[in-house]
Amino acid sequence: MARDSADVLVVQEMTPQAVSGLSAAGLDDTFPHRVIDPRDGAAGIGIWSRYPIGESGSISGYAMPMLRVRIRVPEVVTEPIVVAVHLAAPWVQPIEHWQQDMARLPSTLHELARGAGAGAVIVAGDLNATFDMMPFRRLLSEGYRDAAEQAGAGLTRSYPNRRWRPPMLGIDHVLVHNCVATSARTGVVPESDHRGLLVTVDVPLDPIAS
Repeated sequence: MARDSADVLVVQEMTPQAVSGLSAAGLDDTFPHRVIDPRDGAAGIGIWSRYPIGESGSISGYAMPMLRVRIRVPEVVTEPIVVAVHLAAPWVQPIEHWQQDMARLPSTLHELARGAGAGAVIVAGDLNATFDMMPFRRLLSEGYRDAAEQAGAGLTRSYPNRRWRPPMLGIDHVLVHNCVATSARTGVVPESDHRGLLVTVDVPLDPIAS
């Protein structure tokens, strides 16, 4: 699915074993550029890209690692920033970790937007939050849009992914700033308890001119 249609792939809950398996399956051939932080358990995270990755780094202060990269997209004047996110869960972890992550994220989004200038910012991952939650809706006050909402795709329920019943919660999101999401849908990811979220984003070629 990603091999055929994606330019950027963001992965959460990425263990060292998962990295080895993805590489053995040929992921690095399709997406030759990557910034990854594999960890045991559910904490690892990574970004793979068809296009070269420029500046990259981590964002500290959260319960789990967060990665930030600039991607050199052909013909796009200002390199878009892509951020891989996995916030703490409100359950079964102590809810204080989720509260702290959600309280900190608006300032992080603001800093990312300021650093991007007129360029696009795309924040993707498991936010462990739905539109029903006020802290999530506050994130959209920073000039960001939820990709599924902007594209008119509905709730894009992604969790839990079980064979015998459809997912109930839309906790995986893509947030966009200075760009437009034109489509969003979920897809089955084998061996995962989440469905994947596939989003198409229209990034301006020259944001200053537009």
